[in-house]
Amino acid sequence: MIFARNSPGQGDELYSPLHAANRDRRKTPWRNVLAPIKNERARLLGSPVARVTRAWGGYGSTPTFRLRLRDGRRAFFTGVNEASNDFMRAAPDSELRIHRELPHVLEGHAPGFLGSSAVDGWRVLLPEDVSPKQFRPRPPVLHDV
Repeated sequence: MIFARNSPGQGDELYSPLHAANRDRRKTPWRNVLAPIKNERARLLGSPVARVTRAWGGYGSTPTFRLRLRDGRRAFFTGVNEASNDFMRAAPDSELRIHRELPHVLEGHAPGFLGSSAVDGWRVLLPEDVSPKQFRPRPPVLHDV
């Protein structure tokens, strides 16, 4: 997915110009993510959040955030809930399966996987938050996955 910075004066949130129409549906702000989901995120990552930035893009209006943790690490929070569309509610299972079955193929080509949870109707995935410059070209085997 291609992300671009917002225009000057619009904050430091990210969005994908390919899915700009989703901006009208407004993604859930971090302050509206329920406390039990935030608590589980803290348990999984083992560090409080120092800074949260909403990330725009994707295939729906599901909540996505870039997290800078107090211990210096970075994580990407992507969640689905009952308000998410059918495609998005099914996506976490597919992504988890790929991380479980193909870690040796993904290493160096995709963000590391930090954890996942299911709490109060939310499914959350926590990959590393990385820059595109950190990836090597996609290996041929991923073309068939």
